[in-house]
Amino acid sequence: MEQEKLVIKSAEDFWAMMSRHLEKEEDIFSDGIEVEFDGWPQLFIKVNGEKFNSSLTGSMICGLAAMNESLQRAYAMAKYGVPNLQKLTNDDKKSLDVVFQISKGSTESCTDWSCTANNALNVLQESMTGMSGTEKMVVLLALISALTLGGCYYLHRKGKDKENEAAANVNLLEANRQNTELVVTGMKDAFKLGAELKANGESSRSKEIEGYGDTAKVSVLKSVANDADAAFVGGQSYTGAQLLDFKNRQSVKRDSWEAIDNFYIQGLQRIGNTTDFNMLVTRQSTGDTFNMKVAEDMTRPGEMDRLASAVVTGESFRISYLEVKENGVVVRGQYNLIIDKEPPRESGTA
Repeated sequence: MEQEKLVIKSAEDFWAMMSRHLEKEEDIFSDGIEVEFDGWPQLFIKVNGEKFNSSLTGSMICGLAAMNESLQRAYAMAKYGVPNLQKLTNDDKKSLDVVFQISKGSTESCTDWSCTANNALNVLQESMTGMSGTEKMVVLLALISALTLGGCYYLHRKGKDKENEAAANVNLLEANRQNTELVVTGMKDAFKLGAELKANGESSRSKEIEGYGDTAKVSVLKSVANDADAAFVGGQSYTGAQLLDFKNRQSVKRDSWEAIDNFYIQGLQRIGNTTDFNMLVTRQSTGDTFNMKVAEDMTRPGEMDRLASAVVTGESFRISYLEVKENGVVVRGQYNLIIDKEPPRESGTA
């Protein structure tokens, strides 16, 4: 029997596959169905304004760097199960490059992610044991949503028959109205399908991937808000006023909790004339790098010497600390203590 092949060339094709999965309870990851992305998904970004005259602003360069890091973490999470950038191969990083074309008065980028999506699909099909077909499908949806900055939900449906299209084209206003209705209907269907899939197969993995996609989009929009007259990002158009409003409405969501993890110590620097130190650490599991505040007078005897030595030796420690996240990103920590394999002995014991 010849193997069935699904070629995904558009958002319509993608959501048709998702709909088929739900309606037929078909598992494309185990039913021998070959899926190939061809020319889709795509990420399209366009920014207009006087300051984008054959150049990128410094703010946008920073925003794009932050966007790229978030997309890399989303891909690492989808492919390797951890958002550790050190897991990415050179080929992985190359497949996640975003190239911008700069022209007079605007800058734009159209990135074809089909190769990246196919690589992720192969991993989902071959190596993710213990996950149901729907869970894998939701991970794929989360990754594509991240790579397109949500643009995969904004699909343009063609009329069902040429006769209706021809009749609509007699009147341009009527054609535009019908096209708008088709777009809105398509978006509603896409969001409905997405919600149904998530209800049956959402996981902590897919949630984290989506979170990185949201962070990536915010990074781009905030970076151009002060300078752009208009922007098109993730399937949505923004006026200059809307961009500023978006930036002003971005509140900081801050979460903190006690945590334990393994870290490499990258640096240790005293804060002014105080007894406090900033300790630069890298988490082993994810590659996240951030500062932990260490209060010397609260450490146990010998701990500061051990932390300082680790900067040179590369020794890692299991550390108890308070982790602080803002909008889903680790921004700092408060050091508590080193957790040794053997607990310290009480004084006076043999």
